[in-house]
Amino acid sequence: MPGLSSAGAPKDILTATSLREELDIHESFTWEKFLREGIDAHFNARYRDYIDTTPNRDFTDLASVYWKQTKYVTPFDGSFTCPKGKSIIGVYSKRTFQYGILSAKTRTINVTSFIGFENGANAGNGVAAFRFDPSDKLYAILNGAFTLTNIDISTLYPTDHLTIEHVYTITILKNLAEFYIDNSLVAVGVNSPNLAFTTINGPPYFLFPSNIGVSPNLQALIEVWGFGSPTIDTVLPLSPYNFRVSDGDPLPPRVYRLYETATSNLFAGLSMASGSKTSHPFPIFGYAGKTIYFQANQPGTLGIQVLMQTDNWRTHSSPSVAADTLLKTTITEEGVLARVIFTPSAGAFPATINEAEVIMS
Repeated sequence: MPGLSSAGAPKDILTATSLREELDIHESFTWEKFLREGIDAHFNARYRDYIDTTPNRDFTDLASVYWKQTKYVTPFDGSFTCPKGKSIIGVYSKRTFQYGILSAKTRTINVTSFIGFENGANAGNGVAAFRFDPSDKLYAILNGAFTLTNIDISTLYPTDHLTIEHVYTITILKNLAEFYIDNSLVAVGVNSPNLAFTTINGPPYFLFPSNIGVSPNLQALIEVWGFGSPTIDTVLPLSPYNFRVSDGDPLPPRVYRLYETATSNLFAGLSMASGSKTSHPFPIFGYAGKTIYFQANQPGTLGIQVLMQTDNWRTHSSPSVAADTLLKTTITEEGVLARVIFTPSAGAFPATINEAEVIMS
């Protein structure tokens, strides 16, 4: 028979229950888990000290020393602090999240800081993160193999980011990493080795290659650079309440509304007096089903193009568009990025695009 604890329960049952609770601690990070288990149950900290003005070695510490909840009712304030005299404070989740989804709600600060995923210092075998820099600079990062490639997406940085909280979200898929601000897509990184296409700027969103395959299992990251100020703490106003992370779906269905290239103007609703309209590219990499829906009030041709790694757009197909009739066409072959070009028939002006979207699954 199993032994009994002092409370009368079998010891092996207590051990199994404790083990389950310990394993469950790291399945996600939520407000309730913080309240019960605290920061240190879920995160480790690393800091770099200074000797005089020279960066010294890295040390480990308790995450709770630097990351604190200061208010337990609305607005749930908190702080992530790089103390004076320290160069860098980094906090990493103890668990790696598979195809992770991470959201952080914060005001940003005029020092270099990171929020996202990273498998250990200097990218390790995977990093997907926002990098916030002085002078209103914002970068998206997707890379690995101890390589950090920063894609400047500052044109989509909210102008009030220093005074107003915004939600910064990263989702890791098996084929892509998506970067959102306040639920608006601002960047998509394509996750595959040996990519060569040139970054496509937003608006509405940036598209860029990772160049190196990134692990689907990544640790959550917060990092602030204080640069060893001897007199001033560097504080990112990010509370544990406003930080959430969990596992996600490797290939969730996606709907992309089409935009006029390099603008925030939706294709649906655009009027044309002459010529053609080209959509902003959209990622198709990794999806077997790619259905384009398109409708206009005038007849014409919808050119569907795919991007080669030579940076050349090549025509995939050119289905005809009948006036006031919904066109449904599919891309059955594999590709990385695609776009469409609508050209009304001769004399079919003015023309208005009524519908334009892509569904992938």
